[in-house]
Parts: sequence; C-alpha cells; structure tokens
Amino acid sequence: VNESPAMELATTIYDTIIELMGGAKTWDAFGTFALNAGCTTITDMASTILADPASKQVLVETVGAAAYPARVCAYVDPTSGPGVSPDDVVSVVQGLRETDATDKLHFPGIKLVLDGSIQSFTAFMDWPGYYQGPNNQQELLISPEETAAWITPLQAAGIQVSAHCNGDQTVEIFLDAVAEAERHTSAPGIRHVCQHSQLTSPAQYARMAELGVCANIFANHLWYWGDQHYEITVGPERAEGMDDAMSAAEHGVVYSFHTDAAVTPLGCLQSMWCGVNRVTPKGRVLGESRRIS
Repeated sequence: VNESPAMELATTIYDTIIELMGGAKTWDAFGTFALNAGCTTITDMASTILADPASKQVLVETVGAAAYPARVCAYVDPTSGPGVSPDDVVSVVQGLRETDATDKLHFPGIKLVLDGSIQSFTAFMDWPGYYQGPNNQQELLISPEETAAWITPLQAAGIQVSAHCNGDQTVEIFLDAVAEAERHTSAPGIRHVCQHSQLTSPAQYARMAELGVCANIFANHLWYWGDQHYEITVGPERAEGMDDAMSAAEHGVVYSFHTDAAVTPLGCLQSMWCGVNRVTPKGRVLGESRRIS
C-alpha cells in the first residue's frame, strides 16, 4: 500500500493534515505565495470540503475578504469524503456553485486521482513498465469501470473532471471513460482535463483532441526529475517524450502547465522555461524536437 491509501492508514496524522489543508492560515499562506509569484488565479486540486465540511466556510470567508490577493478555483476531491457517490458529488458541486461561488471563488469541477507518481514507481504504466525500478508498486486507485461510473453522471450534470494521470495506462483508462460518458450524454465544451499528462503518447493526444479533453502538463518534471526519469524510472526513449506539449499543440489539444505546488515551487515563468528548454540538471535535452517556442 502506497501514497494516499498508505496515508489514510495513519488516521491521526491524516485527519490533522485534512484539517490543516482547509484552515485559514493555509489559505492565507497560499494567497501570499501567489502574490509573491505573480499568480492572480490559483487552484486547489484536492478540496477537502467533503472530508471537512467546516473548511467550506473558512474558504468562503478567507477568499472573499477584500484583501485576499487571488481568485481561487476549488476542485472537490470525492475520495476524501466518507462513502460519497457520484450523485452525492453532483449535488455538492451544484450547491457550491449556487450558494458559494463569487467572482473570486469558483467551483469548476472535481478531481479524480487515478494513480500514483512516476518517481515513486506508483504510476500505472503500460508495458514494459519501469526501466530500472520495481513494477510491483504500481497503483490504479480507481478501476476503469469505476472511472466511467464517476465521469458519466458528472458529464451529464455539466461538471468538469480533472483526472490525475501520470502513467500512460492511466491516461488510456481516463480517455476510455470519457468516451463511455460521451455515449450517454454529449457535453460540448465541458473540457475534462488530463492532469499531469506526463507520459501521454501522440496517439493519446489525438484521442484527446477528438474527445475535447485538455492537458495540464507537469513540465517541471523535465527539470526536477528529468535525469532520474532518463536513468531510472522510464528510461531514455520514454523520458525524451515526457510532458510533450509539442504533441498536444500538433494535435490541437488545449494545454497548460502547472507546478503542483508545493511539489515544485509556484512560478509560471519557470514552468514555461521547462517546456521551452526541456533541459535537465545534468544538461540533457529531453526530446529536442519536443521543445515549444
């Protein structure tokens, strides 16, 4: 058991973390970081509103204060609440939009965490798996059937889904689920998001374009873990195609970059630098043809 499931076993500290995540001091600090980094809109991609209902009022009051320096987009994390169903989450998001949304506070949708991370060998990978590291730590946190069962009613309600997909096999599961949801309800312009989109292949970007799925690419990995990905996790060939904004652009996929703060420091210009240069600390260029202008 790794990552989120392992954290949940340590109930005392896990509950404390959930409480701190929704606290006013945390939001004030996040706003200060945003101001210092020149970010006018910030996103909470794992809102704890379901696990800690009191955090909603804290969020509304803190962000709503005249002095708060940024707009906030809060994505509800359905797995943080006890035993919620997709229909429950639809009701929660609709309620938040109707009663709590303002010009400074938005509730675009939900976040589904489908797998772990590449650097911890817990991302769900297609063959041949990891280059040097173990393959028995791979995690698929939500099954393909469950993913489709989540996305279908959310799409019908017009609620965007941002799916955490680090491994290439996870991207495929997400796109299959979106395609299944499309068979039930067409929702043009809903713009589901492949979050991190680290090992998305050119063929998968072509599918994303057909389905209207966007990519939020974790370009900072090229700098912070690029050498480790090249030498250890995925090997030279796949490392050169990681975080491939060029393929997204070539296939007409709307894409953006993110820092996943505090995994890497908040700062838009550094993320752009990573996508443009694709250089590692050892001086490698990971996929020169994949550099964007």
